[in-house]
Amino acid sequence: MDSVLMFPNPAAQNRTADIATRLRGKLGELRVSQSQLARLIHMNKASVSRRLAGDHPWRIDELEMICNALRIDLDEVLTGKRMNPRPDHDPDGGKNDGWPTQGPGGDKSS
Repeated sequence: MDSVLMFPNPAAQNRTADIATRLRGKLGELRVSQSQLARLIHMNKASVSRRLAGDHPWRIDELEMICNALRIDLDEVLTGKRMNPRPDHDPDGGKNDGWPTQGPGGDKSS
């Protein structure tokens, strides 16, 4: 008899699948293989594969390790939206958290 992975509710299953899809997309953009990711986060390849397939949810600490190792935004992985751009991705070097500010004369403050 085949065993079926049960999720507590459909929303949890959808979240797991959405996170897996976004991560696979980021890995493709960065040209990082599942084997390379497994080595980066010290996890066996089978576990990484199950998580990237959406069959098993990621723990938040695993996602944090991935985002730190690959220098990608955790908010974007979790929600699909970039909430707080990382300083290393900001055109202003993180001085204003990626959001331009205007000085008293209307010019950009430094």
